[in-house]
Amino acid sequence: MELKQLGEFALIDLIKRDTIHNEKNVVLGIGDDAAAFIPTPKQLQLVTTDI
Repeated sequence: MELKQLGEFALIDLIKRDTIHNEKNVVLGIGDDAAAFIPTPKQLQLVTTDI
């Protein structure tokens, strides 16, 4: 299946299934623009990408 058939949000849902291992550290989950999580105490990490 090609990405254009799957769609952006369906791809995000697929990625989400295998990437969040500890939900208590997730501040803002995977979405359209970015995610925020706490990798270690007193740190906040932002992650973003675009296809």
